[in-house]
Amino acid sequence: MTKTATVEQSAPSKPPKLLAGELTPEVARDWDNVCSTYFMHKEVVAADQVKMVAFGMLDPRLHTWYLSQYSWLESHWDTKLRKKVLGSQQGSRPFYEWALELQNQNALLYGNTAHLSDVQLRNQMEANICDELTTPVLRARLADTLTLRNWIEEVKHLDDKRMEDLASHRKITEDILKSSR
Repeated sequence: MTKTATVEQSAPSKPPKLLAGELTPEVARDWDNVCSTYFMHKEVVAADQVKMVAFGMLDPRLHTWYLSQYSWLESHWDTKLRKKVLGSQQGSRPFYEWALELQNQNALLYGNTAHLSDVQLRNQMEANICDELTTPVLRARLADTLTLRNWIEEVKHLDDKRMEDLASHRKITEDILKSSR
């Protein structure tokens, strides 16, 4: 398995380092965040920003990118990430955990044509919540006018109730099994 690149920075006022490895969208976001923080602390003007961090890219491919201005993210990374978001299902995990994961992945696509709008992301989530949550969500008749954030909060409450009921049923089942021994 290929080693993923990592980002290091000893302090916000020190230049960041991008260590060798596969450059993923998450690493690119982290690199962007530490560079922005560094530029803010050092008050680096936009025209000087790239040259101030370029030599912190400690991978030969990244030096080549700097010199040639080509991207070294895997080709079609955005399409692959969008496909991952669209193919994701809640499964047995809590709804809110899954929703946060999808929002984080979609955020990596921000500014890209592969980015899902809030309506598209809500539709994806509605279509792929676990079966046990589908009926409570339908019964709740959540308004189409709810923001994505508010819709997620409402569904989270419904899922919390579902998870509490599930835990209660498990406890009752365990108690019955213990008492029958």
